[in-house]
Amino acid sequence: MSSLQFVDLSPTESVERAQQAVAEGHTDAWGALDRHLRWSLISHLQNRTENQDALGVALLQASRWADHEEREPWATRWAYLLELLRDADRQPALASELRAVGPEGRAAEMLRILVDHPNPLRPTELVERMGLSIQQISNLGRKLETAGLISRRSSGGKAIWLLPTARGFKLGELLPAPSPLSKEEEIDEAPETSFWQKLDEPVAKIA
Repeated sequence: MSSLQFVDLSPTESVERAQQAVAEGHTDAWGALDRHLRWSLISHLQNRTENQDALGVALLQASRWADHEEREPWATRWAYLLELLRDADRQPALASELRAVGPEGRAAEMLRILVDHPNPLRPTELVERMGLSIQQISNLGRKLETAGLISRRSSGGKAIWLLPTARGFKLGELLPAPSPLSKEEEIDEAPETSFWQKLDEPVAKIA
């Protein structure tokens, strides 16, 4: 078995490596590149460690490649990441809010669920929807509340309801909902169930 690791590669180098891998028959390189590009974007927003122009070039190159090959959800995702990069540069507040949801992805997923739902949700409902423990939901809720993205409301007694703030709605609408994958991509991407998940693991292996 051979493996390809995107850690230590620049975004542009990762796109080139993924193209080579796909040409050699490694279709799971699409998912590997996707995770690396998302990780690179969040790393840039958090630490400004990535060269923004270089990251933008890599995202544009990846998006055009996926569009030419008619590969979804990658073409749409990477075009979205490019717009997000540009928007965050123009709007410092947006960059700050994106940093607040963190690279692990579950806070972003929780915010998007709350934005998409027409009514406030109880923590127990989020436990069911996200497959997390009540303590994990509570921790994510505190993180989003501290960032000013959600608020908690009590309905008398002990019942707690969570709902997005105006800022939370604005950011949540920018976060993409999980995209349905093809059968082949479901196998390749089985551990990843949401857009932002596992971005703290930039290493991708190709069997």
